[in-house]
Amino acid sequence: MISEIVVKTRKRLVPLIITMFIAIGFSIVGLISGFFDFNATFIPENQGNLNPLIGLINAMILIIIASFGGFIIYLLLKYKKEKFLKHFFFISFVLISGLMLFLFGLSILYIFSISDLLSFFIVIIVSFLSGVALTLAIFHDKFSKNVKIKNAGLLIYGGLIGSFLGLILPNWTSFLLLIGLAIYDIIAVFKGPIKKIIELNEKKNSFAFEMSYSMQDYEIGLGDLTFYSMLTCSALKIGFETPFISQYGIIAIFLPCIASIIGILIGAIITFKLLEKREILPGLPLSIGIGIGFFGIVFLIFWLL
Repeated sequence: MISEIVVKTRKRLVPLIITMFIAIGFSIVGLISGFFDFNATFIPENQGNLNPLIGLINAMILIIIASFGGFIIYLLLKYKKEKFLKHFFFISFVLISGLMLFLFGLSILYIFSISDLLSFFIVIIVSFLSGVALTLAIFHDKFSKNVKIKNAGLLIYGGLIGSFLGLILPNWTSFLLLIGLAIYDIIAVFKGPIKKIIELNEKKNSFAFEMSYSMQDYEIGLGDLTFYSMLTCSALKIGFETPFISQYGIIAIFLPCIASIIGILIGAIITFKLLEKREILPGLPLSIGIGIGFFGIVFLIFWLL
């Protein structure tokens, strides 16, 4: 009986681990190249002691946008606009994944000091063709009905966008956004748009929850995969960029990231256990909370050294 529980738990954790390591791979490319050294927030975090407040404001703005988007999705599903929504998501996913892959491709060119025009156009073509393939794997009926293909696409996409967000968002905004999203996830699942979308999904077959990694007995949403990856990569970025951590060498650089991964997995194990008694639970609160907590402990230890 114990061995069956262990095997079941391992199977559930495998997609999380794969996604986070995909994200780490992308992040290492971005960090080594220095290509993502720019601020992508509404208010830049370069004002010293005001950075926590600025990060909070940025995070609140992003959460409001996310909650508004969730409400719009619910309305479109409620008024039977699934076809429009599916086309909108398909086009958005192609453009977003193509753009992100293009930027990571440019990072590779930057690392190897390649600047010729032919290489630039090759990166553009390969990036957007890969983006189309990735999106087809998730959305197109011919491919998405194959669970393995769809799941592979979701893992790659979750790692890709998670690493991108972890790289372009400054530290305070990243961590406060993750905390805010974990709180919002509780509201959305039990009282908000996710609960309403689930209720609609019970009445009719909706495509909305096809954006979930699925196995026989559970599903993991793309948002969960993305934000687990984002936390991992934000921790990795801090390890790379913080002098009192990086001075201790390559192992020290990865320790905050490793701590966050362990915390995320512990949170996921607890969540999976709780799911045995409930039909649905928010995936972010425990994993993000424990992941940030473990990261904070490691960061504090280095800061006190």
